[in-house]
Amino acid sequence: MIVVPHQAPPARRWLAQFVYASEAVEAPVDLPEDVSSFDPAAVLALAFQEGVAPLLHLGCVNGRIHAPLPDSFRGACEAAYYRNLRQNIRTLKTGKRILDALRAASISAAPTDGWAVMGGPFRYYEDPGSRLLESLELMVRESDREQAESVLAGVGFQRVAEARDSELSFRNDDADPDLPLDLRWGWQGSVGSSQPISVSGDQFLDRLCDTTVLGYHRTARITNLVVASIRAATHTMGRWIWLDDIHRVITAVPMNWDELVTTAQRWRVRAPVYASLVAARELLGTPIPRDVLRRLSPGPVRRRLLHRSLAASQGKGSGCNAARAARLLLGENWWEVARAAARDAAPRHGRVQAWGGASPALVRLSQSMRVASPVADNS
Repeated sequence: MIVVPHQAPPARRWLAQFVYASEAVEAPVDLPEDVSSFDPAAVLALAFQEGVAPLLHLGCVNGRIHAPLPDSFRGACEAAYYRNLRQNIRTLKTGKRILDALRAASISAAPTDGWAVMGGPFRYYEDPGSRLLESLELMVRESDREQAESVLAGVGFQRVAEARDSELSFRNDDADPDLPLDLRWGWQGSVGSSQPISVSGDQFLDRLCDTTVLGYHRTARITNLVVASIRAATHTMGRWIWLDDIHRVITAVPMNWDELVTTAQRWRVRAPVYASLVAARELLGTPIPRDVLRRLSPGPVRRRLLHRSLAASQGKGSGCNAARAARLLLGENWWEVARAAARDAAPRHGRVQAWGGASPALVRLSQSMRVASPVADNS
């Protein structure tokens, strides 16, 4: 168990039962009659943290949650749902205006993350209030980056920080100051990789997107699944709404599992996809064939370490060490994982001083090494 391990606090266990009852494909099981461990305030706070409070409201409305919840708890979830509904209507209108402006400037762009999951032909979230769009995220070609920034300025979005890796952040102080927009021209892959960008904007748009009849780019179903998996895994299974994205993408229509495995291998994100699929199956009962998990799974040693570190990061009072270890273990290449772990183990008082005090073995392990083949191992 990596999402709700045995040492997880009661609030996490209760919330997991509510989410499962609301979203599972199978008929929800009855919740325990013993409510002595139920702390409404703690469960509600965690529901907001994980982005699933509106789902609890819908679960109560459609009768899938049978527990006699306090009126204050139900009211808070209902209020969260209607806030989502109002904000998402505004956000989607803003997003449409941005896409139209980019299209008019002949700039190829594709929404990603929650924006992509909320749209598209499959309508994973038919109710627009069920999933909060906290930000807008776009993928463009690197060659279009500067022109895209000009277009965004024309619709009221201003840069708020310098470029970070392959990303720029924007905000519209006039229309909606609480709605950030991230412009990307590449996507990060596995943690610890010597190549910080696994997929360029051109590759993303040309290989991982469809094109509508009007010429707009739209992320493919497999792409939505991989993006949600990376987000969930690198947050060490926090923000359960990403796991719900995975669940809905998989259960909408029959899945091409071979394509998913091939994409994860090509993108070098097998471990994040594996961990997130396991988490979705645990939390929501998502139907995932065991053979798919076997093909995506790292080797037995790293798999056990990954499960253990992810579970430890969910425990009550757990520090950041378990989460850091989990993120290191999500790397695709075992050499890169070991090198990142050695670097993380070095003293933290300056790079020169750190490596001066580290053992020769750690220094050698932390240094770059030319990899003969780009194909990841299965260690």
